[in-house]
Amino acid sequence: MFKSSDQSKTISLIREVYEVSVQDSTVPIKNTALIRCHVPSSVSSYVQVSAWLTDDGLTILAHDDHEDMRLMSVTVLWNGLHDP
Repeated sequence: MFKSSDQSKTISLIREVYEVSVQDSTVPIKNTALIRCHVPSSVSSYVQVSAWLTDDGLTILAHDDHEDMRLMSVTVLWNGLHDP
């Protein structure tokens, strides 16, 4: 018979390839867009979004290590289609 302090726990991990995505959307200038990072449900409890990277090289970081940035509110001042 084992005492509870002698017992060990086994944790199983399954390796799975996944891809996160952001859907394209159109937002009029001077309006706010809510951008969502779509994470597959099979891994969503284990994934935390800590930064956003834009096509033009801008990096938007979380304020602290515990902030999850799956949702981000952005005010569109320029949409890249017309001169600002």
